[in-house]
Amino acid sequence: MEKLAKYWEEGPAEDVVKCLLCPRECVIPPGDIGYCRGRKNRDGKLYTINYGEATSANPDPIEKKPLYHFHPGSRVFSMSTAGCNFECKHCFPPETPVFTNTGVASIKKIFESSEDSQVLTHKNQFSSIEKCFKHDYNGEIVNINPFYLPPVRCTPEHEFFATKNPVENNIRKVKASELTRNHFLLVPKAPFQNKERINIRNILEKYEAAPFKRDRKVSYKDFVKMKKMKAEGRTSKEIGNSFSLHPSYVRTLFVKERRKGKETFKNKHETSVVEKDGRVRFKNEKNGGLSRRLEITPFLARLLGIYCAEGCVRKVTGRANAFNIVLSFGPDERELIDETKKLFLKVFGVEPAEREETTARKLSIGRTSLAILFKVLCGDKAENKRVPPFIFSKNKSIVGSFLRGYFDGDGSFKEKYADASTVSKKLALGVYQLLLNHGVLPSFYKYKPSEKKEIEERTVNQNTIYIVKIPEEFDLEEGKWKEKKKSRKKSKKSKNYYFTPVRKVTSEHYSGPVYNLEIKGDHSYTAASSAVSNCQNWTISQSSVDEIGTIQIAPEEAVERTKSSNCQGIAYTYGEPVIWFEYGLDTAKLAHDEGLYNVFVTNGYMNLDAWKELGPYLDGMNVDLKAFSDEFYQNICGVPSVEPVLETCEWAVDNGIHLELTNLLIPGENDDPEQIQEMCRWIAEELGPRIPIHFSRFRPMYKMMDKPSTPITTLEKALEIAEDEGLEHVYVGNVPGHRADNTYCPECGELLIARSGFSISEYNLKDGRCPNCDAEINIAGKPSFGL
Repeated sequence: MEKLAKYWEEGPAEDVVKCLLCPRECVIPPGDIGYCRGRKNRDGKLYTINYGEATSANPDPIEKKPLYHFHPGSRVFSMSTAGCNFECKHCFPPETPVFTNTGVASIKKIFESSEDSQVLTHKNQFSSIEKCFKHDYNGEIVNINPFYLPPVRCTPEHEFFATKNPVENNIRKVKASELTRNHFLLVPKAPFQNKERINIRNILEKYEAAPFKRDRKVSYKDFVKMKKMKAEGRTSKEIGNSFSLHPSYVRTLFVKERRKGKETFKNKHETSVVEKDGRVRFKNEKNGGLSRRLEITPFLARLLGIYCAEGCVRKVTGRANAFNIVLSFGPDERELIDETKKLFLKVFGVEPAEREETTARKLSIGRTSLAILFKVLCGDKAENKRVPPFIFSKNKSIVGSFLRGYFDGDGSFKEKYADASTVSKKLALGVYQLLLNHGVLPSFYKYKPSEKKEIEERTVNQNTIYIVKIPEEFDLEEGKWKEKKKSRKKSKKSKNYYFTPVRKVTSEHYSGPVYNLEIKGDHSYTAASSAVSNCQNWTISQSSVDEIGTIQIAPEEAVERTKSSNCQGIAYTYGEPVIWFEYGLDTAKLAHDEGLYNVFVTNGYMNLDAWKELGPYLDGMNVDLKAFSDEFYQNICGVPSVEPVLETCEWAVDNGIHLELTNLLIPGENDDPEQIQEMCRWIAEELGPRIPIHFSRFRPMYKMMDKPSTPITTLEKALEIAEDEGLEHVYVGNVPGHRADNTYCPECGELLIARSGFSISEYNLKDGRCPNCDAEINIAGKPSFGL
């Protein structure tokens, strides 16, 4: 649902708007969305596009937020939407090739495709894609150029599986911006899987053939006259003479009209696939078609390899849905020409026609069903050629036959190496991946010639050429070395992986869409041959409402659900509630009218004018103070400074809104004791010593597999620092059973609230005071038990 947004102004150009909700202050052209993916410019006006669009809505204990000093023991109705105004930098531009179980596909195509694909993971196996993501990015992008591998571009924070010592196999995740020439990238080799046959009917039926025209000798208008003549008793001969038609045609026409009615006189007809005696063809095709099931043999694989090198599919001029296969050979390729003719005869039972031209000898096969099969499997022209998907799942004999056929057609064999070139990047990357699986680490090159070239008094355009090269000692067909293996000087190899060194890392500015994947199980995939980390958990925060499932809940319904769930308030949480401002404001007003409280669990990154409007309806906040460092916020969150978050905290305290802070301690990122001390000192001096702070333990999941769990000693050191700086209520989170999950009196040390998980097991406060020394404790609201 959309609603006119608050906090924006006209931008620097016509119909451009400037959003003023958060300190990013995005300038948004017409039709574009803001950085948070929750606000859109429609014809020069800014709209919130996630109004009432909830990604989750369910009751929680208030302690889960965490809010330990706010209405203890109460139930809160938690709601979230999609999007965030902080940055996730773990992404690839659209052209990035990803290796799947059916070949190479750009990450953009995977995002746009409805097919269920599996990708090659860092564990050398295929795993399913659970989610694909896309968002706009404007900033630095890193160019990584390894030895032998295709280059790859990504945002600086995306992590690669890499090591500095392949012998010890000490593989870790390394951010793209931190890769150096001392790193080796992990290159997985895909396992082979057998598949015995191709179902040709399925392939032909998926092909979207254009409707074809068939002109009738008689229009429907004339046929009405013919029917009238027949009703008058005229014979077929008499009717035919009147319209210059043979009597048998007239009789046939009447029979067809009785069966199909006016459909008989349609000019346009859909092409369909028909089957008879185990052979399939297109309905308007005159020959015998193809066998429904095609055995996958080395002969077929070699023929497809030759086609990828030398062939194309051409449409027959003047005939709807009629196509030919054409293969072009050099004058000196007599042996390969004869072999190709024999392969077509052996595999498909057809013999190509041969003709000689000025600079080439050509073979052609005029069978549409066969041409469409080759087009679907391999592509129809040089720039869109690809390795047939099933080749990637086959054994060495099939892969070897395909590779040998391709190199015999498009390759050259030198004294020290063999190489093959193509203008199709997808074909080159597919051949590259096959060679990796086959037992050799190839080299990948890109060559950009001059745009035009003179050939025999003709000016021709020239495309970028992609070259794949292997050592001459490797036997393509057998998939093994002809003599004792000579390893690459710079690369290393293990049973399942290659390790190839980084040649160069540079950076440049990029503005445009970026993509990422979430992979089941292994949480990784292979981009441009290199194993890379799965996406961060974007399911809520880094998606838009168009990209993930939502339920629509109007503010009135949210309040009713809260009451019917026996909850005492509403928490705007999980995703970033700041970008849900208009909905949060409207709902909070209604909630207050019904005696319910409102809490925001937020990153705190919103302009003060918006906080001031929300303030009268906001009762509590947990602000995620991610670090006390501008550098952390710049590198990890993509914003210039922590300052707006600190201003939010000060505003909350100044306006009597209950405030608690959370600080997730990540090893090596924000756990420096001096920084923690500086943060705690600021809290004590600027916010007050009674503000609760939760030091939360990081646990390595797929988001940051290379980081260890936060040591308990680190959390306890942070607790000690905070208490030394005078903070009265310091907690350790994500450590079940730790005594610092409980609340103690800061004066006498008496146990005030004991917790087990998110439940309160013991509550000893009396009227908000310590029962032992009568010290007043910072507790907002009354406790709620047994509700």
